[in-house]
Amino acid sequence: MYAIMPFIMANKLLAAIIALGIAICIAIILYIFNANFRKKVNFWWLNFKTTLPVFGTIARLKEADITAVNGWYDAELKLCNSFNVYDDTSIDPQTYEKSKSYLISMCEQGRSTTPKFIWFAIIALVILEALGFAYVLAGYTVPGASESTQQIAALGMSFFISILLVFLTHQSGSEIYKNSKIEEMYIKNKNIGFDTYQNISISNEYDDQNASIAQKIYNRIDSATFKKRWIVCFSTSILIILIAIGATYVRGQVLEKQLIQEISTTSVNIYETLPSELGQIQNEADAQALKEQQDADRKGGWATFIVLAVLFVFVQILGILFGYKWGFAGKESRIAYNNTHKFNTLKEYMDFHEKSHNYIRTKADEKLKAMRPKILSLRSRLGTEQFSTIKDDRYRTYQNYFDNKISEINASKNKQNDMKLQSAINDLTHKTALNDINQKATQFNQATQPQTDSAPNTVSNLIQNSKADELAKQLRRLERTKAALLEEGIKKSDSQYQDLEDQIYDIQEQLKGFGNA
Repeated sequence: MYAIMPFIMANKLLAAIIALGIAICIAIILYIFNANFRKKVNFWWLNFKTTLPVFGTIARLKEADITAVNGWYDAELKLCNSFNVYDDTSIDPQTYEKSKSYLISMCEQGRSTTPKFIWFAIIALVILEALGFAYVLAGYTVPGASESTQQIAALGMSFFISILLVFLTHQSGSEIYKNSKIEEMYIKNKNIGFDTYQNISISNEYDDQNASIAQKIYNRIDSATFKKRWIVCFSTSILIILIAIGATYVRGQVLEKQLIQEISTTSVNIYETLPSELGQIQNEADAQALKEQQDADRKGGWATFIVLAVLFVFVQILGILFGYKWGFAGKESRIAYNNTHKFNTLKEYMDFHEKSHNYIRTKADEKLKAMRPKILSLRSRLGTEQFSTIKDDRYRTYQNYFDNKISEINASKNKQNDMKLQSAINDLTHKTALNDINQKATQFNQATQPQTDSAPNTVSNLIQNSKADELAKQLRRLERTKAALLEEGIKKSDSQYQDLEDQIYDIQEQLKGFGNA
């Protein structure tokens, strides 16, 4: 300890950088721990506080907490709901398959998030950059302040610049990658034209399964305008160039300051006792030697500064490459990746989540069992009449609560699907009526106006081709809707399905008419 203190006092800036680096490492460790183990820690705390004596959830139950709600005690429903937070109700075989399909549709099945060791490398680069910037900026950050204040200010500014550069370079790489996906989308399209934009997520992944690759990317890409944007890349490039030039210039000024100080220290005549001629000769020799030494120092210093500037630019380019190589452009590609990357097969996926569900169910049932004596104690004070609707204990289990939750979610999905189907039918009916009107208008015009030359025929052919293209697009959309309904489990005998089949048949007949024409 006594040996460390003198070192710290003599190297305040270096000691401050080391201390800040340790603090950053601790913060990173805590962040990684939180990201990987937060759910487990929170679940442990839920179990602990539920049965904690005096202050726990069960111990603090009041009469107002045991009102009857849908055959349950309100306290039981709240307990099950708190455990259900850690139990995913959306897990099913389709989630896994749709997630894989989503990545394939975006052509991102081989990509991943940034690996942890890359983030450690990035943090190390941040610390090294901050160390270099701090030494450059020390003395110029807060002119007129004390040395310690200048060092602290230089250190803070240096870490701010380094972290800002990490963020901007990573975002620049992501922007370049997204632009490449937009370019890929248009190349694969080959000027054919896109169908109407569909907001495709994992839940409705199969809605455009018959579309082209370009159309699938178009429906999933994380871009509002589907145009390339270079705002972040342009801003980052300007900042990198300015910092590289500015840091090199400041280093050069520090070098010149040191060289001037060397001249001032040798301005005293140390040869006064010698004869004047001999002293003058010796002074000139020393001045020449100092000049040559300073020229060498200046050349070597500037060469070093240029190398440092090149290394700085290279490090920023490396950050951009990291951002380009890892990450996703699809709106829900990251979610799809998290759903699938840990599992090689559907069985592994289902086994993992089934094991997790069983563990949560066991813990929740334990807490329900521990809660019931307290509920009975409170109930004895209130009488039995108001609890006549409470179901049997064998029914009030976490598994039944979970099953009811799934049933509610499925009912909501079915309602949404019915609304989508009805909307599609209404839209098709409206468009079919418009097509009938257009056809009748065309027949009337043909009957009342003689064809005097080939120009009207050409216009008519163009109109017919346009209508045929529109009908073909409608047919593709209805085919996708039909496939989605079959996937959701609707029967072919269902009236809604039959109506959809009739509409598809009508459009096919109209297209045959265009083909014969």
